[in-house]
Amino acid sequence: MTHSTAYNYFHNMMAARVAKLVGEDPAPYQQEADLIRKALRSELWLPNLGWYAENKDLLGLQRTHNSPAVWTFLSRN
Repeated sequence: MTHSTAYNYFHNMMAARVAKLVGEDPAPYQQEADLIRKALRSELWLPNLGWYAENKDLLGLQRTHNSPAVWTFLSRN
């Protein structure tokens, strides 16, 4: 789901910042955040609609669900 993916991205970005502040290596967290963002944009972005799909089927035709849930739409602000 797009909203949970966005949370994972955000928390990895914050973990990278905290790691840097406490003298640890931020690279693993930053790399994970970068991969999440790349996947979100390549798998769920709907350029013809201008928003992210709510999710994508893992089986069958792997269609995207183009109608976002309210919490996904509101989190774009």
